[in-house]
Amino acid sequence: DFSATSDSGPGTTGSEVLNDYEEGTWTGAMTLGSGSATFNASYNTGNYTKVGRLVTLTGAFLVGSVSSPGGSLTITGLPFGAGGSGGDYEYRAAGAISNYLTTGDLDSLGMFIGEAGSLMYIQSDGDNTMGANIQVNTEFRFSITYTTAAI
Repeated sequence: DFSATSDSGPGTTGSEVLNDYEEGTWTGAMTLGSGSATFNASYNTGNYTKVGRLVTLTGAFLVGSVSSPGGSLTITGLPFGAGGSGGDYEYRAAGAISNYLTTGDLDSLGMFIGEAGSLMYIQSDGDNTMGANIQVNTEFRFSITYTTAAI
C-alpha cells in the first residue's frame, strides 16, 4: 500500500491509501490493413504502470520483417483494455510517438487508443495508411496514458 495525504480538494480526506499499483512488461505485436509485418523479437517489449484505473505504456518497438505492407497499422497485446462503452469519447486517449526509418513523406504521426478497445492505432497525416510506410528496422518510440475499464 502507498499512503498519500491531501490538504484540500473535492472528495479528499486527510489521509488516503492507494492500494492498486502494478508495473511490469508487455509484448506488442503488429497488424496491418494488408500484407504482414512483425516486430523484432528482441525489441517488442514495453513497460506499463497501472495506478488505480490509470495505465501508462512506454516502449520502443523495432520492425523485424515486412511483406507487402499497406493500410492501417495497429499494435496489439496491450496489458489492459481501455474503459468506456462508446458514445461520449470519455475514455479515448492519445499519446506521443516518434518514428525512425519510415518511407514516404510523413508530415504528422499520431497514435490513439479507442474507448473500450485494446488496440493502439498508429496514423500518419490523420489517415489509416501508416502500414505502407514501414520497412525492416522502422522504429516506433511511444508513451501513452489511458483509463482502463476496472480496477
